[in-house]
Amino acid sequence: MLFVFITTTSAMPLYALQIDDSSVADNGSYDILYDSGWNLIWQDEFNGYGKPNAQYWSSVNQNRHPNSNGPDVYWLANQVALNGRGQLSIKMNRIPNRNNDSDAYDFATGMIRTKNKFEKRFGRFEVRCKLPKKSGWWVAFWMMCDQVANVNGNGKDGTEIDILEAFGWNNHVHHALHWDGYTSHHKSASHTSYITDHNAYHTYTLIWTPTEYRYYVDGQLSWVTDKGGVSQVPEYLKLSGEASTKGWLATSVWAKDPTYVDYPDEFLVDYVRVYDYDFGVAPIPKKHIVFVPKRLTSTKDVYNLGEQVTWHAEVEGEDIQYQYYLTRNSVNLDVTDYSPDPYYSFTPHEPGYYTLLAYARYGRTVKQVGQKRVKVLGEPLKLNSIEVQADAAKITCHVNAQGDNLIYSYYILRNNQLQKYIPYGKRQSVSVYPQSGDHYRFLVYVQDEYGNTVSDFSKTVRFD
Repeated sequence: MLFVFITTTSAMPLYALQIDDSSVADNGSYDILYDSGWNLIWQDEFNGYGKPNAQYWSSVNQNRHPNSNGPDVYWLANQVALNGRGQLSIKMNRIPNRNNDSDAYDFATGMIRTKNKFEKRFGRFEVRCKLPKKSGWWVAFWMMCDQVANVNGNGKDGTEIDILEAFGWNNHVHHALHWDGYTSHHKSASHTSYITDHNAYHTYTLIWTPTEYRYYVDGQLSWVTDKGGVSQVPEYLKLSGEASTKGWLATSVWAKDPTYVDYPDEFLVDYVRVYDYDFGVAPIPKKHIVFVPKRLTSTKDVYNLGEQVTWHAEVEGEDIQYQYYLTRNSVNLDVTDYSPDPYYSFTPHEPGYYTLLAYARYGRTVKQVGQKRVKVLGEPLKLNSIEVQADAAKITCHVNAQGDNLIYSYYILRNNQLQKYIPYGKRQSVSVYPQSGDHYRFLVYVQDEYGNTVSDFSKTVRFD
């Protein structure tokens, strides 16, 4: 999600941001919001306790807002839950550092989305919610599709539709549109509304017609626009928390800096409802569902202890469920239930080789996506010293090295000629029995359990 704001400050890095501040109200008393033709077709009242309904929602774990010079902000599934009182709670928390950098801590919030579960074009999309109370983060109810990244000069083939973006520290409520991707071609429009009682529940509504977007706050029309050309493709719903510890996002023109705030805080959602309406537009024909596993990838191949490892199962198709088997050095560590999440994350606390096997299921059909092995480093391999000592009868070479499950190999040179090769083994010391006048040198190889190797020559020692 790209972020927009309205402020009196003139010099802001807004990336070709285009602001549309027009608040258009229709002439006359009729408003389509109150038309009798609306038909409730999808809803979640968030009853119960624990994880959100997996038939409706999925979540992802990811480093949402990295910062190389400060705390990162993660989306974590455990920050989203039903609270048992009829609301969905999306929390914001300070958490222990997750990515093995120098930060004293990181932050975590969460998200849920209906991607590949419920997607719709045109209609009425509504949330009733209570905003958070603390600064440093913001919350959103929005719509997305993959085609938003297309660059063609308009958003008809897909627009990010932000129905609500709001904070804990003021009464501003932002509506926004983004199209043509998020790089140099990015375009957007936005409008700001206001609420009077920050601590109360409010209702935020989008009516998306084939020709315009109509935004409402508590049933009052706040913005009408057709900026970008109205999206004509189905999109999915998202509820999320967001935060950043760098740039203008962490200043008073947006969410403020979370590092100065005492968390937890939460965003409470009472319901999400979607209504259909006969706009006289023919539905888009359902496309043929293809179920084709492609590959299992990881963000990289080598990790350090305590660094989060993330795999991604790439499968072409819709309504896919995924199952994962994790092993370390051929020992089973985890088997997951089938879920819609194509990502599997794990934080290793022991060095070794970790292999993930992924399966995908569509209906009753199960196919293997693939398996991917990564290496997790323990103590860094280092050859500290090679000590060669002579006594009255022999010369001994002793190796001082550090690393995990080391093995040693030796080439023994007598008078500059190879006398003996000792293959890899656990021996940290070897001895030879020379004749007077011989000089010896040792070439030592050290290898750890991951296949990393270091080597060096000892000094030459003469036996008299």
